[in-house]
Amino acid sequence: MGDATSPPTGDEVFEVVLSRHLMWTLPDPEAALREWVQRLRPGGRVVLVEGRWRESGHREALRERGGTPAVARRSRRP
Repeated sequence: MGDATSPPTGDEVFEVVLSRHLMWTLPDPEAALREWVQRLRPGGRVVLVEGRWRESGHREALRERGGTPAVARRSRRP
């Protein structure tokens, strides 16, 4: 358990880094991806399992309950 942007794995390298429904919650997902890629062995893979929360109405449901998802706080790219 630890910081997703800087996992506490020391100098270990991996064949696969798997993230499930996490990227949309991170304040800087690009930094996390860069860190994960650096931890891969040559030919390793990053596997992302993500949802399409905006299209599913998740954002509106969360707002109705008084919250805001992390993606709503990030600036949009042009």
